[in-house]
Amino acid sequence: MNTKYPDYVRSFCPKGTAVRLRNGRYLVFRATSKHVPGKSYPVTVIGDMVGWIDSNGFHPQSTRTVDFSSSEVFEYGFTALLLTKEDAFLARRKADGIARKDADLIYRSLIVSLSPSSCLRAGGKEYLSTGEIASEYPAATGLALAGLERSLGLPEQVIRLLFTMVGC
Repeated sequence: MNTKYPDYVRSFCPKGTAVRLRNGRYLVFRATSKHVPGKSYPVTVIGDMVGWIDSNGFHPQSTRTVDFSSSEVFEYGFTALLLTKEDAFLARRKADGIARKDADLIYRSLIVSLSPSSCLRAGGKEYLSTGEIASEYPAATGLALAGLERSLGLPEQVIRLLFTMVGC
């Protein structure tokens, strides 16, 4: 080991390892030597990081196991694209006499109905189904989907196709 390291680093360094100073921390790596044909000396081979050393001692690197069985995956990209068009949709609904809060609920409910795995579901907020939109906002039913289509410049079939292509 190089003598430029403090005494505590040398004293805590495990056998078969090498120490490297990175960003103010003494990182410990697996090390071994290997004979290389044509060289008269062994070449040091540095392996994976095994831990770090501070004035309190050697700390082995811990690996964490993550259980993904209870995790949920939400679609984000296409929902984010649709949300960039939300202001244009809301402006049109305001001109139709629909309150901003209601127009926002209608727009986001349409996104969720098109993409059941949308990231909008992550917050646990309840959205309206297309049937509920039709019964609660009868004047807005045709306008809402048409407004979404106009905002994106794509017909409903193409929007649904895009959602199926991204795995929603």
